[in-house]
Amino acid sequence: MGEPEEEANAHALYHKGAAAWPELSLTESAFVSHLRALSGARNPGLRVPRHPGDLYLACACAQGMVPALRAFEACVGPEIDASLRRFASDPDTRGELRQRVRALLFAHPGGGKIAKYAGTSPLAYWARLVAIRTARNYFRSGGDRGPISDRMVEADAIAARDVEGAVMKAELLPLFKSAFATAWGALEPRERTLLRWSIVDGLSIDALAQLLHVHRATAARRVAIVRERLSTLTREQIRMCAGFSQEEYESALHLIESQLEVSVSRIFGGGEADAG
Repeated sequence: MGEPEEEANAHALYHKGAAAWPELSLTESAFVSHLRALSGARNPGLRVPRHPGDLYLACACAQGMVPALRAFEACVGPEIDASLRRFASDPDTRGELRQRVRALLFAHPGGGKIAKYAGTSPLAYWARLVAIRTARNYFRSGGDRGPISDRMVEADAIAARDVEGAVMKAELLPLFKSAFATAWGALEPRERTLLRWSIVDGLSIDALAQLLHVHRATAARRVAIVRERLSTLTREQIRMCAGFSQEEYESALHLIESQLEVSVSRIFGGGEADAG
């Protein structure tokens, strides 16, 4: 992306955010600087968020703007509280958790976790994940609160899976289609055919070995290699396009893996031409 195009995109994103939050007087220079900081040296070019309005609010919060912090509490605070209620029924404990989440998000202007929000998912979803992880760390740290119970572990797992799964699906599924198509196109025809035989036709390793005229161990190794190659190529494409943090990316891996076989099956099941 060239510099003039980047400037135009940044200008457009700023005005989308300003339109969503007209009561906040965030300057365009502050917003664009925030965008560039999120992109970082490892991701050349301007990061384009999918939720510019949410990013605008988060940027204003990171700047320590009181109206922005009030808007965050009004719009996102109830989502945080809803997540914390799944972990603590006691008002005092829930209040302490709430304070810990706010301290983590808004440690000081420009330095809290809110400054890391990149606009790849709705701000409310992202904040719920922060709340869940804060509560999990709080209870698992023990101390005078005692060991975490089996019930808490179960509630933790359910809450994290529900919210994190929703976040990852919202973020990844649109990206996955494009990333998978690019990765699939990078495979050799023989590799695509091998995946069709293995995944779509459901051939056993012994049957594959006979078709390929190789030892079964060799057949198994070839299938494993091409599956890993497709997975790696898809992951690389998603990572480059989405600009996820390492934590977000690692959380997404299970969804990426779960979609690969489904996507291969759809390619052949949908009547597309066999590239092999």
